[in-house]
Amino acid sequence: MATVAAIVRYVLFCVFFTVGATAVVISILAPEVRDYYRQRSVPAKIETRNRRIRELTARYEQQIAQIRADPTTLRRLEHVTFRSRPVDSQDTVFPQASAEELAQAQKALLTELDEQVPGDPIPAWVVRSCDTRNRRSLFASGVGLLLTTFIFFGAQRTQQQDPRSLGSGTANDGS
Repeated sequence: MATVAAIVRYVLFCVFFTVGATAVVISILAPEVRDYYRQRSVPAKIETRNRRIRELTARYEQQIAQIRADPTTLRRLEHVTFRSRPVDSQDTVFPQASAEELAQAQKALLTELDEQVPGDPIPAWVVRSCDTRNRRSLFASGVGLLLTTFIFFGAQRTQQQDPRSLGSGTANDGS
């Protein structure tokens, strides 16, 4: 029976100590864990931006090669880019965009360019544990569990008998 009690005490000690120590450590290291999760997604974002730059560079190099091969392409791009009317097309109707339409197109293009790559989101438990109230609560509960562990499940005291009760018991027997 004593060994079963010792095993139960040992298991309870391990559980309470582990939970308490984990709560204290999380309350102390919560901002660092949050920063870790934020920094973990940075390389993926950089790689996505680099890939986009490589694609744009390849497209521009292709356009430059096409312009060098066919000089009339440059004149066509000039008309499209600067919205100028070609001299030889007097009877052609060209579409004109209003300022509002251009502003909407510009906003759509900028939102597409600014679109962030969805990285690894920060887990909800990290966000909650970074809150000051929650950090204090975690720390206090962890310390409480550690104290409870050592007070109730720490080393057992050996039962020592009071020397006075031993001496008085033998004295009464002798009379």
